[in-house]
Amino acid sequence: MDKAERAAQKAKELFAKQTSFATHNYRKIVKLLQPHVEQYKKQRDYEALYIYGECSARLEDYPHTSPEAYRALGEAAFGGIMEAQVREARKNFFTAVRGIPLTREKAKYTTDKDHVTYWRIALKEAKEYYDKAFAQGWDDPEDRAYYEELLKAIEADKAEHPEFYTRDLNKIIEIARQRAAEHRQLVKKLSAEGDSAYESGEYDAAAEKFFQVEDLAKSEQALKDCNPYYGHALCMIGRMLHEGHLHRPELFEYGFFYGAADRYKDAYAMGMVGDYKQTQDANLPVAIRWYAEGARLGDPRCQMFYAVALMKGLTREHDDEPLYPHVARLLTSAAKAGEPRAIYLLGCLYELGKGVPEDAKLAQQLFDVAAKAGWTEEVNKEYERVAEENRASIRYNEIASLSAPSPLKAEGTAYSTWCI
Repeated sequence: MDKAERAAQKAKELFAKQTSFATHNYRKIVKLLQPHVEQYKKQRDYEALYIYGECSARLEDYPHTSPEAYRALGEAAFGGIMEAQVREARKNFFTAVRGIPLTREKAKYTTDKDHVTYWRIALKEAKEYYDKAFAQGWDDPEDRAYYEELLKAIEADKAEHPEFYTRDLNKIIEIARQRAAEHRQLVKKLSAEGDSAYESGEYDAAAEKFFQVEDLAKSEQALKDCNPYYGHALCMIGRMLHEGHLHRPELFEYGFFYGAADRYKDAYAMGMVGDYKQTQDANLPVAIRWYAEGARLGDPRCQMFYAVALMKGLTREHDDEPLYPHVARLLTSAAKAGEPRAIYLLGCLYELGKGVPEDAKLAQQLFDVAAKAGWTEEVNKEYERVAEENRASIRYNEIASLSAPSPLKAEGTAYSTWCI
């Protein structure tokens, strides 16, 4: 039994105990299954895909739901998992009939020639999934009521637009999906060209590509599974403004970072928003929440800042896990990405044996690597002293205007505004 199979088995056992579930149980399941989702798709383990998607969906207020999770639910529904079919039916029902999260006017999905809209496709798919679930024995009164409302909506649409139901709707849907694929390829192409131009130092050309992606994100053809590309484009525009490569005084870099972080869940942007909240708004609780979410998505700087916040007792939100092992995992991940402060702090953990086995030799090796990157014991002490003073100033509301955030580096950076 490989690692993915063991994770699936453990997740299925946990999911079977739903009566005693709390939020952290769902988080544990998502963490178990997330690294192996693609393997489950190949193996057609539809039950594991359903459990992953269902737990992610139940955590959507935290926010842990991702397009990947919804795709997993779709795969499970296609594979015949009744509960997943119900989940897909409800999603399409609320999109098409209740207008959540898309309104009819904003949800156009295809060409002017065919006039088919996303909500009309959602009507069809909601009915199909409900029919399959009911055929398997699903008999929830609430879903029966949704189904009746759905049928009324379909009949009303047929009466208003009979022409859409006298043609081959499946063919129209196929055209819609083809157009969506073309949109998806264009977004990927522009994003790659923007990254290439940025790496080559051609910042104006990079900005042009990323602004085109931003325009596509605002278009009626925008696709949810392109969100990572839309978010990356906003993040890169903010980054070029922040680094001084893009001279557009009318644009506010924080707005681009916030849009990328809040709307599209870009991890790097979450770190930049956290920096802004920490250094400019002097709002540590909000900053830490951004770092926590960025850390969960794998951003090294977010992992480093969140680990420090946990160690200093600035937050207790660590999934009910033992504190120092959790901190050690965060710092290890950030250290592997080359974060000098994370390398130094990981050395401290090995020196003290907190969350990791005590190992003086490995600790010294980590201190040496951090020192080569500029983060020495003296630098760390001075940083900690200033950060402590800043936190005290925040508590007593004595902080004056703070400078704009800048990426944390061991050399050439003023630490006067950092608090974590």
